[in-house]
Amino acid sequence: GYLFFFFVSPFVIRPIYDRLKIENEQLRSFTAMGLGSLVNFVFGAAYLSLFVGVKGAIMVGIAPFIIGDFIKLVFFSKCLTQKSLKQFL
Repeated sequence: GYLFFFFVSPFVIRPIYDRLKIENEQLRSFTAMGLGSLVNFVFGAAYLSLFVGVKGAIMVGIAPFIIGDFIKLVFFSKCLTQKSLKQFL
């Protein structure tokens, strides 16, 4: 589940980014990537819950990764607002 939605998440993140009416680029990037990660967590955990139950999916498939995902979101939302990376957007 996680691997499949990892490849789907860019198609979720970009439309969200384009539709957000937030002037602050860092906040806009952070919000879009955060919602993309949330989609990945929800669908990945839903699939994992078929094997370990809902509580197990949250404890094994979401909780250990929240802090790392938050750090990633802060770092990359900062990086994506730099002029050198604007060419890729």
